[in-house]
This record gives sequence, C-alpha cells and structure tokens, in this order.
Amino acid sequence: MEEIPAVTIRRGKIRRENKIWKKKERIELIEELIEKYGMVYVIDMDGKKGSPNLKLYKSVGKKIWVDTFPRDLNDILDLVVCGIEKITIRSFDEKYLEEIKNTIENEVFIFDEIEKAKKYKFAGVVTEKDLDCNCGLQIWKLSDDFIRRIK
Repeated sequence: MEEIPAVTIRRGKIRRENKIWKKKERIELIEELIEKYGMVYVIDMDGKKGSPNLKLYKSVGKKIWVDTFPRDLNDILDLVVCGIEKITIRSFDEKYLEEIKNTIENEVFIFDEIEKAKKYKFAGVVTEKDLDCNCGLQIWKLSDDFIRRIK
C-alpha cells in the first residue's frame, strides 16, 4: 500500500505530532518528509480564505501534492507555477472542470466525487470515507498523518 505523509497548514504554521513548525522550520519539515517518503500531501487551510502558502511551495519545489481549496482556474495555475505535481480540488464549480482538464497537465484529484473524477478523466479521488469502486481511478484515503492509496 502506498502512503504519503500529510501535513496541515493553518495560519502559516504546520502542526504535526503535537509539535508546531513555523517559517523556515516548515520548509525543513517538508523537505525531510519528501526525502523519507518521496512526496508530501499538504492540506492548506489558509487556502480556504484565499491565502494559500504559495511562497512555501515555491521554496520547496516539486514532490508536493496540495489541497489548497482552490476556487477557480487561476488558483490552480498559481499552484502549477509553484511547481506543484498533484492537486486536490474540493467543492469546485463544475463549469471549470473541463477547462482545468484541458489547461493543466498535472495530476488532478477530486475530493469525494468519483463521478466527476470519471467524467473529466482526472487521476482519482481523495476521501476521508471508505469508498469502494471499480472505476479505474486512484482512490486515496486521508487519515491521521498520512494519505494512503486504497485502489
């Protein structure tokens, strides 16, 4: 089973294993996790408010999979410019999904929506639920401090 460490950023800080990382420490933590596991899944709660931590992503570079709660194509293009390899989108207006698929080459995952992932031929689904689907998509389950591939 593939697994990738997950970190959550809130107000610019990462809290993981009862410790808080700020500023440069965040970069060091992410780089250490990338070195150990090959990639890091970042849930950026600041993105919900329209302020994803883009400078952090630019500093680290590749090997990051982010869920910044993007609202439109421009938010996703900002992530692409930062060098993000994989992007998770949630609660996204369906009118933009075709445009996303046609515009970017990065792997895109949809949170909890198998039918939309299939319809727009995205890489897969990220979920916190138990999903069972023979749909040919990657299914990743987010729990605790890891995201694990279940299909």
